[in-house]
Amino acid sequence: SNVSGTYVNTIPASALSTDQGVSNAEPTTATVIYANPPAISKQFSPVSINSGGISTLTLQLENSNAAAITLSANLDDTLPTSPGNLVIATPNGLSTTCPGAVTASAGSGLVRYASGAQIPAGGCAISVNVTATVVGTYNNYIPAAALQTSAGNNIQPAAASVVVSPLGYVSGRVFRDNNVTPNGTY
Repeated sequence: SNVSGTYVNTIPASALSTDQGVSNAEPTTATVIYANPPAISKQFSPVSINSGGISTLTLQLENSNAAAITLSANLDDTLPTSPGNLVIATPNGLSTTCPGAVTASAGSGLVRYASGAQIPAGGCAISVNVTATVVGTYNNYIPAAALQTSAGNNIQPAAASVVVSPLGYVSGRVFRDNNVTPNGTY
């Protein structure tokens, strides 16, 4: 089956026999547990900041199984060091819906979800504020198989980018007005 769950297969006594007339005297049972592997995605908001500005990095840990799954190794998101260092901001703004220990120290380049922590059914999220001072594009990447759990490893990598711009970012409302005389439509 390709539906996650627990499956039990039982062969009753004497249900199997060979050409020589030998059969299974006792029943036998095998239990198979099929679980969907986890997935991970990430995003920055906003995707463009000025030098020293703040963007929120969100890691979405996905679990489509009916029960929680457990991390069998630390999940580490190492922040990029090119074109400069992208680091956890001060204050770090850490927030999470995940039940385990998250480490995100201000000034460091590492977000860690601890081994032994769980991802509940339906998934959870970890958010932290990040900053950088060097202008450029910072590509943040978590490879396939980095999220190691009791249900397997993530199959797809997760990637997101944040731009540190000398121009900063646009905040507020953007008006869409194709009239020669503006009418305030946005």
